[in-house]
Amino acid sequence: MKQLAKVLFFFILFVFGLGILATGGAWIYLDHLQPKIQGSLNIAKITQQTAIVRDQWGVPHITAQNGKDAYFALGLTLAQDRLFQMELQRRLAKGELAEILGPKLVDVDKKFRTLMLKHRAQDYLEKEDLINAEALAFLEGMFRILCHGFGSRICLSASGSKSQVREWAFNQPRRRS
Repeated sequence: MKQLAKVLFFFILFVFGLGILATGGAWIYLDHLQPKIQGSLNIAKITQQTAIVRDQWGVPHITAQNGKDAYFALGLTLAQDRLFQMELQRRLAKGELAEILGPKLVDVDKKFRTLMLKHRAQDYLEKEDLINAEALAFLEGMFRILCHGFGSRICLSASGSKSQVREWAFNQPRRRS
């Protein structure tokens, strides 16, 4: 009986230790996925001094010397904070939510496809004179997070050119879930 209690004690201790290791490993892994919001970055696209300061609630405050740099910083912070939400909205507009969230959303996808938002956006992007430099700077900031903030596993080959913006927005390869 004494030996059974000893074996049971070590088994419980072993399971508890595995639980601690698994929890610690998950914590480190998830912490690694978080975007860098402290420190400084040297980014070639930024032409003048630009600062992103987060207050005690995590709200970013952007200070820049010109509009392009401010919009780049805005794209960067928005992608850091809202990348998943941006992806859901992109999929909603294209009518592709059911691909990742299940068949219950097929009716929603059909409704949004009948609005033809994807085609209207493609037509808009074909008119190159309508896309201004600030909008491209915003997208470059967003692509910076996609390519460098979260690693190459979701990196898009986009530098903010109009053709690459179209490629990202409309021709992404479908992911299987």
